[in-house]
Amino acid sequence: MKRRLPRFGKRGALTLLWWCLGLVITAMLVALSRKPALFSPEEVRQIWDWFVPNLMPTLTLVGAAAYAGKATLTRDGEGETILFSLCLAVSLLYLFLLADALLSLQASTATIEDLRRSNLWLGPLQALATSLLGYFFIKPVTEPKKPD
Repeated sequence: MKRRLPRFGKRGALTLLWWCLGLVITAMLVALSRKPALFSPEEVRQIWDWFVPNLMPTLTLVGAAAYAGKATLTRDGEGETILFSLCLAVSLLYLFLLADALLSLQASTATIEDLRRSNLWLGPLQALATSLLGYFFIKPVTEPKKPD
């Protein structure tokens, strides 16, 4: 028996993942930005300059693709399990590493330069996540075969 995601479908689940975690990470950065003991105004600007291109392109891609294909958000197609699992794993890894990079700023040893250095792995991972998600969302839904 196949397990199905209730109500949302696979596309809806990925959309929910990106928007929920994206908003949580953004809220976390807003909270960090409001701590003058941690960062100067210039450092806050540099952190936001780093953060926006690391989250917003993929977040808006997922949102736009979900809106454009809203009729398929609750339908699961046949054979999408491997692609969905790959999208989910890469998305979770990317969002975890993004949050980790931001949280590391609270450590006394982490610097803005360390944040910039994290682009060495975040950049390629974001490209992979965006490519997989873009393909997943534009791929036509194939209806399951009905037994004769």
